[in-house]
Amino acid sequence: ISYASSAAYAPPEYFINMDESADIRWSKPCADLGKYAMVLYDNIVTLFPEIIDTGVGDIMLDWFDKNAVDPYRSELYYFAKCTKVPLNGLIFINLLYDIFAACTSIVAQDINGTIIHGRNFDAHLPDLRNMTFVAHFTNNAGDILYDGTAQIGYVGLWTGYRLNGFTLTGDAREQGSILENMKSIHDDYWPVGWLIRDTLSHQQTYNDALNRLQTEKLMA
Repeated sequence: ISYASSAAYAPPEYFINMDESADIRWSKPCADLGKYAMVLYDNIVTLFPEIIDTGVGDIMLDWFDKNAVDPYRSELYYFAKCTKVPLNGLIFINLLYDIFAACTSIVAQDINGTIIHGRNFDAHLPDLRNMTFVAHFTNNAGDILYDGTAQIGYVGLWTGYRLNGFTLTGDAREQGSILENMKSIHDDYWPVGWLIRDTLSHQQTYNDALNRLQTEKLMA
């Protein structure tokens, strides 16, 4: 994780029951980590003042009003309440990666044939480490549906794992112009991190996940 020290570090872990409402399932991690979302938002405003000046926040809010579905819509409304970050600010944070990519994934195989799938997390944004945690998404029966590395206030996932199914990460490519990327936001395109989480939630096998990811339209 970016800004890691030489000391051993393990992010906190939370169980997120998807059979509960957003305000209940996210209450514990938001109570513990929600303050860091506001710090991140303040830093983003400082780093990208031209984005605030161009009215891009309104473009993103319009996209959200037209296209966001549950559980992502209700979760963002709750995160805006519990973190005190304005809704349009949280939407911007949720779409930021799609217009400003970073980080790299790798798939490797060791001499024993074991597949290793990992992703670095080196986005240079202060306090991102503090708001990062491991989320175990469950149901009322206590079954773990899928796992992922999450950030409070962000409703997608960039690294995820479905037991006996598949692993899935996002990987940065040539990012292009930030403003041009923002202009390319279309109503029927998925934010990549949201699609990763949605795929982990609904597809149970590698082939099912591959087929979906090859056919969906991506915002990035």
